[in-house]
Amino acid sequence: MGPEIVTAARHYKNALDPAGQTINQNGVFIGMGDDLRGRQLPADEILVGTVQTRSANSHITDSAAASTAYSCASRTNNYWIAKQPASASIVPPWNESDGIVCKTILEKAKEQGYRTGVVVTSRFMHATSAGFISHTVDRHKENEIAYQAIEITQPDVIIGGGSRHLLPQNTTGSRRKDDWDGFASAAARGYKVIRTEAQYLDFLNRGTGTGNSWEPPEKCQKLLLVDALSHRPYEIDRKDSRLPSLSESMRLAIKVLQSCGQPYFMLMEASRIDHALHENDVTTAIRETLEYNKAIGDAIIPNIASDTLVVGSSDHSTGGLSLGLSTAGVYPSIPVVSYAWYPEVLNGQKASVAEGMFHGLTEQSYLQAGGSITFEAFVDKVKQHVTLPEKVRFPPNKLMLTQFDPTVWLEKDFAPMKEQLANFLAHECPAGSILGCEGSVVIEEASTSNENSGASGFKVAIGRMLANKAYVALSTRGPTSVDVNLYCYAPPGMMSCYDLGFKGNMPNYMVGHRMAEALGLTGDLVLTKWDDGVGPVKQADASGHRDIG
Repeated sequence: MGPEIVTAARHYKNALDPAGQTINQNGVFIGMGDDLRGRQLPADEILVGTVQTRSANSHITDSAAASTAYSCASRTNNYWIAKQPASASIVPPWNESDGIVCKTILEKAKEQGYRTGVVVTSRFMHATSAGFISHTVDRHKENEIAYQAIEITQPDVIIGGGSRHLLPQNTTGSRRKDDWDGFASAAARGYKVIRTEAQYLDFLNRGTGTGNSWEPPEKCQKLLLVDALSHRPYEIDRKDSRLPSLSESMRLAIKVLQSCGQPYFMLMEASRIDHALHENDVTTAIRETLEYNKAIGDAIIPNIASDTLVVGSSDHSTGGLSLGLSTAGVYPSIPVVSYAWYPEVLNGQKASVAEGMFHGLTEQSYLQAGGSITFEAFVDKVKQHVTLPEKVRFPPNKLMLTQFDPTVWLEKDFAPMKEQLANFLAHECPAGSILGCEGSVVIEEASTSNENSGASGFKVAIGRMLANKAYVALSTRGPTSVDVNLYCYAPPGMMSCYDLGFKGNMPNYMVGHRMAEALGLTGDLVLTKWDDGVGPVKQADASGHRDIG
């Protein structure tokens, strides 16, 4: 989540909510008035600085190395999870023996009597959360990460998706190659296991109170809530689901962790902001960003104790989002400098491209007799999921309106996707048919896919078309090296975020170091800077483990 998507989410929210806007006597919008409350996002109000995001072996980090920087206060190689190279000369392919385990801040906190938790919207074995609860040189070893989390690390609360890595082999949906049953193991270790909407609602009903006054049915309970086979649904696709959103999950986790009266450490990740931007689906990313802010404003700050510190940041920015578009190549007849972007256009999108809109293309009603989808039927399907606004706050000038109108679909809007549709049918589906090929439609790791071929390129083409209609551009499907925001909130009476060192611009590993300091966990911390790409500055201890650094 880079600063670009935060800005986009703020503009999007304000475009939909006209309260507080100042209009002069001629009906012209001139500002937001004196009261900025409600015009900012909750995270805006606790912004304290920015974070450098590089990894040990690249100017552009992946989520695994970024997570390790926060959890271990040390940079490591991309793909590595809470491990550091034994020397600077190690190159891929990597073996587990190439890495030295660094004990994470979550593990260290647990040793010191803290309750611990992980709340994510991805599979909880995915890279960011994995960096706090497991150790491996390959982030894709999600079966092993799941095993380590349940059998070894054992956070007191785990909320996320990923049941496919907990189900024994030969169970429908399982991705395991052994008979280990993560749910059974968790139950045997004292976890309350929740997998369905009915189980979740029953757990809520057995507690007392509602909303922020709710209290769990039992004190000091351990909780494993895994409500999706893979990632949890995008916020835009949740519709009438009664399973917990990110903000509801955070409220639940805080209440369960606090019920013991012990201190606690918890990781929250709005994981799917990144996923949507990998797919260049800006509207879906905005909706995820707004839910992240709802979690901060409605669930975290109102429910934490008076001695609880909140620190927020991101692994990295994704997508190369630009709120403004060079019209050359998209609308060539419009002057390149247009000073235009239309958040109102994005509001008309009612489903995610990858998991809402895209899957609908397999419906029989959109197939020809031969099994192929026509371009015209595809365009019709997209239009069903996207309603353009009747008007925008800052309409295009007259010259632009001759070639572009954000309130009307134009044939040229869809032209770039015609080739991508042909590539999709040719490369992803047998004999040009989309019948039975839905399994190949969902690309699990978007950042590793060829963005110009098959289903991967097709999804991106849809996302970029919708972005372009709003005059938004994206430059990549992967992460970028842009500095990300640093957030911090210390309740009144605590030492301030500024005095705790959360301020200005700092490298990602220093955020991990400051968090460890704030928790009093740095007695044997080894801070490994790696500013110049050199290896660790201290050998591991005899056990092969290195504490937080």
